[in-house]
Amino acid sequence: MSLTLAMLVVAAGIGLLVVFRILSRKGRTAAPEPAPAADSPAAPWPDEPSVRTMPDSGQSPEGRRLAACLAELLGGEDLPAAYGPELFALPARPWPAFLARGLSRLSAGAAGGEALRRLQDPSVSPRQLAEGIAADPVLTGHVLKIANSPLFGLRSSVTSLHQAIGTMGLNNLRMLLYSELLESAGARAGLAPTLRRELWPHLGATAVLARHIAPAFPDLDAGMLFTAGILHDIGRLALYGPGDTAFCDAPREEGARFGVNHAVAGAAACLDFELPRGLAEAVRLHHAPFYVEMEDLDAELADIRLALALGLADRLAHGLEAGQGGQGEAQAARPVLASYRFLLRQPVLAGCLQDPRLHAALAQARGMLRLAGE
Repeated sequence: MSLTLAMLVVAAGIGLLVVFRILSRKGRTAAPEPAPAADSPAAPWPDEPSVRTMPDSGQSPEGRRLAACLAELLGGEDLPAAYGPELFALPARPWPAFLARGLSRLSAGAAGGEALRRLQDPSVSPRQLAEGIAADPVLTGHVLKIANSPLFGLRSSVTSLHQAIGTMGLNNLRMLLYSELLESAGARAGLAPTLRRELWPHLGATAVLARHIAPAFPDLDAGMLFTAGILHDIGRLALYGPGDTAFCDAPREEGARFGVNHAVAGAAACLDFELPRGLAEAVRLHHAPFYVEMEDLDAELADIRLALALGLADRLAHGLEAGQGGQGEAQAARPVLASYRFLLRQPVLAGCLQDPRLHAALAQARGMLRLAGE
């Protein structure tokens, strides 16, 4: 028995030595996992795989254009503030007569209004959303048409709203519902079809960009940024109407013509829709980081950070449109004022703009809004 026991001990020792040598060889040949950099973003949104390697910014025309726009917005000459905070001041209620008439056009008979209210409820179920959409036959048809389009690559047809919502996802559904709301309001306002066709793709691109750059702004909610992107120019529909052939480029020009600019009008619309206050503030201030010093704004820091993210997404979307032959925006190259720049992580923002998921989402949004307009 003692000889057998000794042999077992020797065998066990040899086995442990072999295992140790194998493990030590792996340790020498495999490079250690690098620690994440301080500016490395966490997974920016759920249910999507993390992209570990950052593509080169020159890999696509769209990526190069976004990189160039970002350099203009954050790397250009530091300019002094052009205006004071009164440019974005919200008038007291009751709203001025001209603004009140425009806001009534936005709220009257808004397509999908009940579904939009339900989308703001984080506990809403797909079945409840489907019930809200089913009340509008035209909207129901649009949702089913888009869910069955090649954009989502399904092998079999979607025949129910519940299935369609699951196929599209809440963000795409939110974009579609808001586009229906805005299209209905634009038509009632008599806004030229050319201006409406110019506005919807911009709203979609801004929403997608806003959601995807959220990791560069600590503690921001990507879902709220997405909604803010869709709504940031809603005030244009309360101000412009028959006979208008172009939107004013600068908030000061709009203020001189209408009494308020579209950012302020959009905030008033958000308040009338009973949307969250932070969302209304982001819409009101999304141009402020380019014109008014941060310390002069009567707003909370969290709202200013949200407005900065939204404003950058808006300018980046305009830059993409200009690069693709669109009109863009004449003021797009005006840089962010220096007083705001500590609110964002620039290396993270640059990385977000080169994420392949962003470019895929932009292409999908363009396709979806194009289908919705047919």
